[in-house]
Amino acid sequence: MKRLWACLCLCCCLCAAPLWSFAAAPAGNTGTYEVTELWTGDVLTASFRMGMCFAADGKLRGVVLLRSSNGQVDVYHVYGSVQNNTFSATHGSGHKITGRFLPGDDVEVKIRLGNGMRFTTVARRFRDVPLMDDCAPLPETSTHQQD
Repeated sequence: MKRLWACLCLCCCLCAAPLWSFAAAPAGNTGTYEVTELWTGDVLTASFRMGMCFAADGKLRGVVLLRSSNGQVDVYHVYGSVQNNTFSATHGSGHKITGRFLPGDDVEVKIRLGNGMRFTTVARRFRDVPLMDDCAPLPETSTHQQD
């Protein structure tokens, strides 16, 4: 019963994610299930793709792929929690991601770098997507054919 209550609370926290999403994907080798999402957006001249995994107990883990304008991709593994309509996650370097779930398919993301610089952006949210075992986004594939 406690597990069901935790799942329902997390559902409310995730802005009415469908209940069937709680069985979306196994979380690697842990034997537990997580809700999986892909967030995409831009910050300054870079674009990002975040694979986010949410557990029923409010824990979150994710992998941020930050692509700079020159094509270089930096990878950040983040860990944190979600409560009510907000989330917070940190990277070992001191970078912190916080924010809130907006109505519809958007997420407000506030980024604070370890050096104190701050950025705010809105990411697009895709629910129940397949991710790697560590919550990293799957590799991008081309949507056009080459001749």
